[in-house]
Amino acid sequence: MRALSFLGAAARPHYAAVAAIVARAVGAPPPQIEEPGLDHLAAAVADPAPALAFLCGLPYVRLRDLDAPVEALAAPVPDEPGTAEAPVYFSDVIARPGAPALADCRVGFNNDDSLSGWVLPRSGLDDPDALHWVRTGSHRRSLELLEVGEIDAAPIDSYVLRLERRETPAYGRLELRRRIGPMPAPPVVAFGGDAALRRAMQAALLDLPRTAEGRRALALGAVLRYAAVTSATYEPVRALDRSAAAAPRC
Repeated sequence: MRALSFLGAAARPHYAAVAAIVARAVGAPPPQIEEPGLDHLAAAVADPAPALAFLCGLPYVRLRDLDAPVEALAAPVPDEPGTAEAPVYFSDVIARPGAPALADCRVGFNNDDSLSGWVLPRSGLDDPDALHWVRTGSHRRSLELLEVGEIDAAPIDSYVLRLERRETPAYGRLELRRRIGPMPAPPVVAFGGDAALRRAMQAALLDLPRTAEGRRALALGAVLRYAAVTSATYEPVRALDRSAAAAPRC
């Protein structure tokens, strides 16, 4: 069983721990987490070896629309006090202290295959095409550029932001300008494999809170538990993608 992450680097220890538990549950050796990047997503899906993958909801629904062999298994329920306990997340538009109004900001975005970093914020911001967008390549890079003042604001996955702030407390000074959402949390998906394998993978994800090892793995990612999801769970993502305005040239 392969283990792949197409999400934020801050959650890598969590993904590695979860993948090791799932692999053991299905009788496979502990896999090394691979991070091939979205440019290599098609090749990762085409590989005949079954995989557990941590994937943004946007490329997930696009793969499903192409009838790719990918199935959503579960999604994280973030451990975020003050929010509803559900497998959802937000796009948090944050800015450096003292930054001007968003209309006058250099706004970083990670890439146009990102729900929280591109499609979702564009749906919730006033006149997004009028903003000065700067492609950064990742949420982590957006945060780094905010810290040194090379951009003024950026939409960040709320889950990634929580983990990055835990790792780099200085990011706590960044100001929340807008919270957009909620949307279904990024799914853990299966590439390939038969129905029995996918059921076993899903069961292992849902059972994580039952063991001390599972609870430690969840804590690494600030996750309470994983909840079962299906393709239908991501219909709001599909609808948003289809109705999104054409991206400006950045």
